[in-house]
Amino acid sequence: MKFKKYIQELIKYTKEHPESMKMDVIFGGDDEGNSFHFVNYTPSMGEYTEDGIFLTANIEYVEEIEVNAVCIN
Repeated sequence: MKFKKYIQELIKYTKEHPESMKMDVIFGGDDEGNSFHFVNYTPSMGEYTEDGIFLTANIEYVEEIEVNAVCIN
């Protein structure tokens, strides 16, 4: 899913369920729903590799990576 679509879906959801704006945000720890955790961080951009590794685009090595993803937690 592209970040634009994700934001559009959040906007749509909050219009349909305005009470959700006061609720905590959680994420599933795996595809089977075996664990859930609070979202603690704001989004950050970086490179998501084919190996499933996310390298944050910080000042130290931003020119050495291909920024291609937004991490939401």
